[in-house]
Amino acid sequence: MVLLITNNDDYSVKEVQEWLTYYGIDFIRFNYETDVIDICHVDISENIFSLIINNNIIVDSRKIDSIWYRGGSVSVHNFITKCNIAQKSFKVSLNNYLAAYSLSKRELIVEHLSNIKLLGFNDFGRCNKANMLVFAHNCNIRIPKTIITTKKNEVIAFQKKHKLIITKSLDINFDFADIDNNLWHHTYTNILPDLEKQEDFPDTFPPSIFQEYINKKYEVRVFYINGELYSAAIISQNNDNTQIDYRRYNHSNMNRVLPYKLPNEISRKIIRFMNMAKLNTGSIDLIKTDHDYVFLEINPIGQYGYVFFNCNYYIDKVISEFLINN
Repeated sequence: MVLLITNNDDYSVKEVQEWLTYYGIDFIRFNYETDVIDICHVDISENIFSLIINNNIIVDSRKIDSIWYRGGSVSVHNFITKCNIAQKSFKVSLNNYLAAYSLSKRELIVEHLSNIKLLGFNDFGRCNKANMLVFAHNCNIRIPKTIITTKKNEVIAFQKKHKLIITKSLDINFDFADIDNNLWHHTYTNILPDLEKQEDFPDTFPPSIFQEYINKKYEVRVFYINGELYSAAIISQNNDNTQIDYRRYNHSNMNRVLPYKLPNEISRKIIRFMNMAKLNTGSIDLIKTDHDYVFLEINPIGQYGYVFFNCNYYIDKVISEFLINN
């Protein structure tokens, strides 16, 4: 049996589900926005661990052969919310005790599931972007000159040194769906204006990341799974919308996306990087300059459909076979 941990709208998982069905493999899909999981029965000495999903699906974890983790978090039944004890406020200490009780359950479940064959981030947590830059640098993969700071004057000095600099999210991207106006708001990579001329820009701010802007010929998206690389070149520089961030799609004139083979040396460095980061899958963003490849970031649960559909790699089949084979 395969356990799929994902969200309600992840189309990529639906494609893998079709392959699992084709191969005759049972699976359970856990949608982290709506589904909850809880402990049904545990016998630690005998390694018996039964879980219940949404009060109606009882699963013996010994029957789970592999897990595909696509993001979010494993949600458990929260004892405080379920019993509404927090509203009674008869003792703060009891409230803290019950919160710890729910957290302990989640930690027990996640730790146990982490010992099953897992495709995705190894400890069901976030992937720190700054750490990934350090790992890439340690693997001799070029990265942009980068600072993380809280001070305007340090950004100005960095800007004077590199002329053009960009800023982007230090952690997850901010998304907001404006339902009333049918708009979707999303954070992108942006070139920073000249801060010396921005009087309303604060002197201090929360830790933020700034990088030199590097001219590129094109971008390369690499999907990695268990030592195999599937790469695509994204011809982003011919469109004003996508020159800085190719995700600013011009839907009336989409970028060309072509199958791409990385040089063996770069491929070896990426594999070394993935081993150092303890990741067995992920979507890696590179840019190609006149002379080099530059690592931007990796998303361990990143979308691969852009590579899959344009390059006919059948990555959904590759993923399903990884989950099935021992």
